[in-house]
Amino acid sequence: EPMVSAAGFDFSGALLTEPSRSGQALGVRVETDAETTIWFHPALKALQAEADARMPGHVNTLSCRRCGEADMVVLVHSHSDRDPGQYWLYQAESKRWQPVSRVMEGIDPRRSAAVDFQRIKARDGRDLPVWLTLPQGVAPGRPAPAVVMVHGGPWVRGGHWRWQAEEQFLASRGYLVISPEFRGSTGYVAAHFQAGWKQWGRAMQDDVADALLWARQQGLADPERACIAGASYGGYATLMGLIRHPELYRCGIAWVAVTDPFL
Repeated sequence: EPMVSAAGFDFSGALLTEPSRSGQALGVRVETDAETTIWFHPALKALQAEADARMPGHVNTLSCRRCGEADMVVLVHSHSDRDPGQYWLYQAESKRWQPVSRVMEGIDPRRSAAVDFQRIKARDGRDLPVWLTLPQGVAPGRPAPAVVMVHGGPWVRGGHWRWQAEEQFLASRGYLVISPEFRGSTGYVAAHFQAGWKQWGRAMQDDVADALLWARQQGLADPERACIAGASYGGYATLMGLIRHPELYRCGIAWVAVTDPFL
């Protein structure tokens, strides 16, 4: 029986141990769409529940010393898709929660965009993970202009449920940001990664187009106003998108683009 299972994702995380207690296993930290921690130690499990109750709707990451002891000290990083986060210091002896600092002063979470994670179907039926950064103030039934943001690599994971600067900047200007985890991306089981082998400009490019077409079908993206953008492999996909699917995009923005794969 596995201790931790992450259906639809590769395991990305770590076993959490206490070096001062002979490496005792305290829990497991794992990322699926968002990060979560499964604690084995009852005191840390209880503290995690307290942190989550104090800061709901956030990922609350505990980093402890003298973990589980009466004099335990814990640094807590609390963050979300709309909030770069804040650090807190918790001292078990006094049960005191002390604010330490904000990660990015001047960012108002109330003005930030929400991030959504979807699994859609590509044109050949393959599962296609897609991240959406949803601008505020868009009326229901009024599709937003869209930017399809293609991640670099391509053999990396592009999206995470957290505050991401480029996506938030675009959303603050009223753009829906569509970030597809096209085949060849890692983090979504080996079959998804391997399906991208030898598919530059082919099925990988179709996945990028299918993410935009899906958003249009859902009434999220304006069918007449979409741009494709990206760097490195994302720059390559931007240029190839304008070649393969010129009818979908009004513009393309490519920087540090791969333009000569042999070189």
